[in-house]
Amino acid sequence: MMRPEDARNELDASTLRPGDASEASRALAAGDAELQQWLEKRSQFDEQVAGALGEIPVPAGLNDDILKAMEMERDLEPSVSKRRVGMLPLLLTMAVVIALAGVWWWNDAGGTGKDWERQALSMVKSIDSHEVRLDRFSGDLALLKASLKEVGSPMPEELPDGFAAMRSLGCKVFEVEGRPASVICFEIAPGQEAHLVMVGVEPGVPEAATKFESRGEWQVATWNKGGQRYMLATKASEEVLKGVFATLMDKGSRSFLIV
Repeated sequence: MMRPEDARNELDASTLRPGDASEASRALAAGDAELQQWLEKRSQFDEQVAGALGEIPVPAGLNDDILKAMEMERDLEPSVSKRRVGMLPLLLTMAVVIALAGVWWWNDAGGTGKDWERQALSMVKSIDSHEVRLDRFSGDLALLKASLKEVGSPMPEELPDGFAAMRSLGCKVFEVEGRPASVICFEIAPGQEAHLVMVGVEPGVPEAATKFESRGEWQVATWNKGGQRYMLATKASEEVLKGVFATLMDKGSRSFLIV
């Protein structure tokens, strides 16, 4: 019989690829509340690290510079070459430490500005790539909202009219900056998904109008309303995303004012 510590070691090595863990370790985690809680937190952390590493820009010409340096190494005396080659692992380690420090700062210091958006989008990307599985699947939005309410996780109280035309797919509970967060996935267009992230804010944070941004292949809308922050992210076009808010734009509503 597998021991909890053995299952933890195996699960720890496969947080970004859950399918690689054995059936025995997954079954043990499913029946052990403490192990399951640890796995969820560990997976969220690893997903944030992976997202942070993915956002580090690669310097132009880095590959050529590395090849040139390797050619130069061959012309050096063996003792000098050995010392210089030994610096490469150190430099790579420093790069990883810098990336991890950024993630730890998000978690420990709480973060400011758009840090919550980066964490939220990191979770969205993990869901979209199937590295993270949703907690519940349903085409009934009311059922998903009731499920989120039952566990005390944020749920949408009021949404733009365009959401009524989108079929819900499922939901997941996680954390952003140490606060409970939820994501509900929708089909925004045939074969295209959109992910709505919600996280509570501290008292006194004002409502904010909807803003649109392009982040790589993702189109993102963010706004604050009713004591919650919202993010709607999709790989669909900007036109499709803005179509969700089109009726409010036509009505001139200030509730989800477009800026």
